[in-house]
Amino acid sequence: MTCVDGSVDAHKNVLVSIWTKDGPHMVTVLGYDEHSYYCAAGFKDVDVINKKLIDTRRSAFVVEKNNGHYK
Repeated sequence: MTCVDGSVDAHKNVLVSIWTKDGPHMVTVLGYDEHSYYCAAGFKDVDVINKKLIDTRRSAFVVEKNNGHYK
């Protein structure tokens, strides 16, 4: 289990940075399974990102203040 997985399980808001064709982008992790993170990335549907594509040691940020349900 990664720090992201544990933080999501603890109902903390977790942000991760990803690289897109337009450069870096910050997304909110809503959930996960064994192979993927399910993220709110500004699209109509949830964006599914393979865990292997995110270096959570360097690009994951747990929001310690204002945690609660995703709005």
